[in-house]
Amino acid sequence: MRNQKGQMPQAEIILIYALLGVACLMTAAFYRSHAPEPIKILLKRDVKDLEQVKGKAGAAVDLKKLYTSNADLIAKGKTAYTNTCASCHGTNGQGDGVAAAALNPKPRNFHKNENWKNPRTISGIFKTLQEGLPGTAMSAYDYVSVADRFAIIHYLRSLATYPTASAKDMQDLDAKYNLSSGEKIPHQIPVKKAMQILVSEAKKGTLHKSHTNVSSHTTTQIDTKLAAKGKTLFITCAACHSLDGTRRVGPSLKDVFNRKTKLTSGKEVQANVAYLTNSIKNPNADVVAGYPPIMSKLPLSDSDVKAIVEYLKTLGGAKISIKKASAPTSNGVDTKLAAKGKTLFITCAACHSLDGTRRVGPSLKGVFGRTSKLASGKEIKADTAYLTNSIKNPNADVVAGYPPIMSKLPLPDSDVKAIVEYLKTL
Repeated sequence: MRNQKGQMPQAEIILIYALLGVACLMTAAFYRSHAPEPIKILLKRDVKDLEQVKGKAGAAVDLKKLYTSNADLIAKGKTAYTNTCASCHGTNGQGDGVAAAALNPKPRNFHKNENWKNPRTISGIFKTLQEGLPGTAMSAYDYVSVADRFAIIHYLRSLATYPTASAKDMQDLDAKYNLSSGEKIPHQIPVKKAMQILVSEAKKGTLHKSHTNVSSHTTTQIDTKLAAKGKTLFITCAACHSLDGTRRVGPSLKDVFNRKTKLTSGKEVQANVAYLTNSIKNPNADVVAGYPPIMSKLPLSDSDVKAIVEYLKTLGGAKISIKKASAPTSNGVDTKLAAKGKTLFITCAACHSLDGTRRVGPSLKGVFGRTSKLASGKEIKADTAYLTNSIKNPNADVVAGYPPIMSKLPLPDSDVKAIVEYLKTL
C-alpha cells in the first residue's frame, strides 16, 4: 500500500526488510545442513570483524633512495632508535631495555634471527613498525615519519646480517602502502557497527540523511589551586603523553577527562576521576588498547595524584595560571626555587635515587660539586653548568657505567633551573 505521494510507508519497508532477513536466515540454515563438507567447515568458523581505523594520508617519498643504506641514514636511524625504541629493545638492540623486565613476550633482540613474526626483510620490519604486533607490547609506530622508520630499519640492519634488499621487496612494500605516491589509509569501521548504524537510522527514518554526532557537555567543578599544582607535576607525564593529540609512547591526554576509551582487555571505560586515579597509581592495570604496558609506578603521594587528576580535568578547558612570588635565599640557595625543583624532581626519581642506591641512572645524593668520570673517560665537576646541560642534553656527557637512555624532557629553562637549585640542597 502506498501513500498519496506514491511512497510506501516506512513501517511496511521495515517489515519487508525483516521478512527478507528471515528468508536469508532460513536459506543459511538449509545451506549449513546440505552444503558440501568443506563449505560446512567454513560456515562454522568464527570470522573476526574489521577493526576501527581512522584514515589518513602521507607525503610521497623517494622509495628507491630510502631503500639504499648509507652512513648518514644509519646515523639518523640510531638517533631515532635511541629516542623511540631503546627503552624496550636496549641501547644496542639486544632486547634488554629498562622496560624489558615488565614485558612478556620480551622485546626483540635484533642481533638474532629466531622467532620473527614478520620477515627480516626491509618490508617485513616496516610492516611491524606500521602495524605493530597484536598480542605483544609492540604497538604501531605509524606516527613516526616514513623517512625515520626507514632510517631505524637501516640502523637495525647494521647490527647483524640481514637479507639483502631487493627490487621485488621494494615493489611489494610500495604495492601494500603506496609510499611512492603518498601513504593512504582509508577510514574503516567494523561491519557490526555499520549494520547497527543502518538499522538505527532506518528505525528513526534518518537513513541517507546527514547527521551530526553531538557530545554532551557537563560542568565540572575544578579546584584551580590544586590544578595549578597538578600542572607543575604533569611534567612527570609529558615525556610519554602529549596534550595536543599526537601519539607518543602512551596515549595523548588531550580532552581526556570523561573520554570513553577501549582497553587491551576489550572493555570500554570512561576516564573519570576514579579511572584516572587508578591509572596513575596502578599504571598497568587498565592499559589503553594499542599501547604497551610499560609505564612505571611513580613515587607520588595521594595528594600529588589528586592534583594531577584535577589538572587533567582542565585539558581542553580552563587555563590555569601559577602566581609567582619573590624568592627567599638560604646559604646561597634560592629556597623558593629549590622547593619548586623538589616538586619537579619526581620526573627524575624513577631513575635516580637520593640515598646512594644504584638505579637506571646514577644516584644524585651529594651530587652538587661532585667530580664524576664520564663514559668518554673525561672527569667533570657537577656544577650548575654541567647539571643544566645534563638535563637539557641528557646523553651528551653520560656518567661512566650507565647507558645513554635518558629521554630529553620538554622542560622550560625555568624548570631546569629549579631542579638544579634543588640538587644543590642534596
